[in-house]
Amino acid sequence: MENLLEVILESTVVGIYLVQDGVFRYVNPAFARIFGYQPEELIDKLSPLDLVHPDDRAMAKKNIQERIEGRVPHIHSVFKGLRKDGATIWCEAYGSRIDYGGKPAIAGTLLDITERKRAEEALRESEERYRDLVEKSGLAIFVLDAEGRVIFFNRHVCELSGCEPVELEGAHLANWVHPEDRERVLDYHHRCMAGDFTVPERCEFRWPCKDGSFRHVAISVTPIVKEGHVVGSRVYLYDITEQKKLMEELEESRRTFQRTLESLNEAVLMIDTDFVLKVCNRASLEIMGVPKDQCVGKRCYKLFYGRDTVCPGCLAKRAMETKQKASELRYRPDGMILERTVYPVLD
Repeated sequence: MENLLEVILESTVVGIYLVQDGVFRYVNPAFARIFGYQPEELIDKLSPLDLVHPDDRAMAKKNIQERIEGRVPHIHSVFKGLRKDGATIWCEAYGSRIDYGGKPAIAGTLLDITERKRAEEALRESEERYRDLVEKSGLAIFVLDAEGRVIFFNRHVCELSGCEPVELEGAHLANWVHPEDRERVLDYHHRCMAGDFTVPERCEFRWPCKDGSFRHVAISVTPIVKEGHVVGSRVYLYDITEQKKLMEELEESRRTFQRTLESLNEAVLMIDTDFVLKVCNRASLEIMGVPKDQCVGKRCYKLFYGRDTVCPGCLAKRAMETKQKASELRYRPDGMILERTVYPVLD
């Protein structure tokens, strides 16, 4: 049995130690390897504190004293250790007070957790970078569980809704959609969660705010998959209120422009640089005697003169080349005199 115990102690990858009277009385090969020593360089020669980084030495000294005095029978600690070559490592130690040869001692195990600590630090830095990106992205971002309830959100969600964090935690997505848009948005979210690639990239709807107003927003949804199962979704929310307002203003400007053109008694045409008609008002259609659908989209020289190329002396061409107004009088066979003026549209 003693031989079996010795084999186990000498072959295990876990560091094992015995400390008495302030020095190591036993260390197994694994313990010595962790710190870059041979066992004989430690036993009866070095103190545990010799293997502890100065930053953690006071803590280690206190832990040893409390166990020797019996105030704390067992201690689990994580500390920075020093290897023989001066390198710093992270150690996790478990120790208990025992009686050895009639005197108090500490026996325990030790693991080198340097790689684990590095992985934890890398994960922490990654999480900090992700959190920083989420907060500084300018987007409202929230995470939903499989039931569609909020489990994470950044500050932009609070700013957009005007709500305190406690009012958002656990809320269902449906609570943040205008009733008239709710069915459509929930269907969009469900299809995104199901991996339906035919859904649009974004879904627009009205987002209710705490003060009773609404913002126009668009969301894109990314399902969160773990071990082959959808467990939630990340929702990226874009505030498009100002964009919608601008589009409405542009549309109203277009309608106003169109009404103004239609009210004029003078014929007004607009062509692009390829001489394609883009706008024809009522008066111009009456003079030309053609319906609008046969005018817009046609090249002016083809429509008016049956030509395949630009007319010689074309006023429009002259105005575009000179970037100046061009005018002329034209006499029609029916006796009508037309005064034609072309204004170039400049950037």
